[in-house]
Amino acid sequence: TCRGNKGRGIYADGQSQPVLEENLCEGNTWSGISYYGNASGKAWKNACRGNGLHGIYADGQSQPVLEENLCEENGDCGIAYFGSASGTSRRNTCRGNKRYGVYAGERAQPVLEENLCEENDWSGIACEGSARGTSRRNTCRGNKVHGVWVGERAKPVLEENVCEGNVDCGIAYFRSASGKARKNTCRGNKLHGIYAGEQSQPVLEENLCEENGDSGIAYFRSASGKAWRNTCRGNKNYDIYVGKSASPSLQENSLEKRSDKNTAKQESG
Repeated sequence: TCRGNKGRGIYADGQSQPVLEENLCEGNTWSGISYYGNASGKAWKNACRGNGLHGIYADGQSQPVLEENLCEENGDCGIAYFGSASGTSRRNTCRGNKRYGVYAGERAQPVLEENLCEENDWSGIACEGSARGTSRRNTCRGNKVHGVWVGERAKPVLEENVCEGNVDCGIAYFRSASGKARKNTCRGNKLHGIYAGEQSQPVLEENLCEENGDSGIAYFRSASGKAWRNTCRGNKNYDIYVGKSASPSLQENSLEKRSDKNTAKQESG
């Protein structure tokens, strides 16, 4: 039990490769568990709760394997990757953190698999800077902004994630973000299933966007990219919406037939 320390609960640096199992790291001023340098090793079934910054933090060239950890109610993120950190996060629960469930920034490129990111104050998963990596089969639900947020020059691969019941969008792209979103399910979000804004240019393939409060897929400002073979149905306003300055390529998408309005909307004026 590592509680109330002025820095971190557990700190790994250099070439260290610790195995960390079933530890409780709570109420520390910085993060519960921190990796720096070229540290690696495995963190399994730890609880990182109520720390001032992150539950688990990876920076430098570190590449930890994080499995089945509980990261909740931390002052920033549940799990955060900075620098050129990589490694794998699998089947972790990131709940009720003040910003993101899992965050990848700068040049980080983690693999995120089967994590549950719910009820975080911002988004379930966030990628910005020049982050890449892959997010696969994660569940992002009930977050207070987006399920997955991609910004700046980030270029992640998003595959088979479920983004449902988020306050804004299931997946949202901003600034010059790109990358591929494939076979994700974006359901029951209060705004859009997938949103592309500013100069973003994602490739959207075979996603299911249904029962969202506004549009299934929405392009605003100067967004572009490609939407191919997506299924959009049961959305409240438009299945695919294209703003007046946006220029996506739309191919072979399946849209619900409705008599009350067009399913693909081009903004006028």
